[in-house]
Amino acid sequence: MAMVIGIGFTSCEKDDGSEGIELRMRNSDNGRDRIQLFNNRYCWLWMTSSNNFYISEIGEISCVGSVNSLGRIKKIPESGWVNEISVNPRKGYIIRLEFDGVINYARVYVEDWIESTGGGIIGAVIRYQDNWKIEE
Repeated sequence: MAMVIGIGFTSCEKDDGSEGIELRMRNSDNGRDRIQLFNNRYCWLWMTSSNNFYISEIGEISCVGSVNSLGRIKKIPESGWVNEISVNPRKGYIIRLEFDGVINYARVYVEDWIESTGGGIIGAVIRYQDNWKIEE
């Protein structure tokens, strides 16, 4: 006789880290990969040779602190908006751009550094989501 056992699971938000676009972003000394944001020809994000994120002058970036994936970035910071900010693994960032009276947001998560074979940081593995909408 077969016995069936039912097991109940509590539902929780799944965040497997697969959302967004993954990019192996190299810094300015190693090719300077850039991301064009918001379909705006003037808004670019890249890493400087000092391993800082730099957002072109019409946008701003702020760190939201430690998170474990892109999906865990859920709130807009109230302060700390700058054009250049230190890149750190396992940190989240929000980018904003006001254009034609509309504020647009993107979110970025830094997974880890990219290191050269001889040692030294040459970039970072990031995930980003352009034109991100805040979840209500």
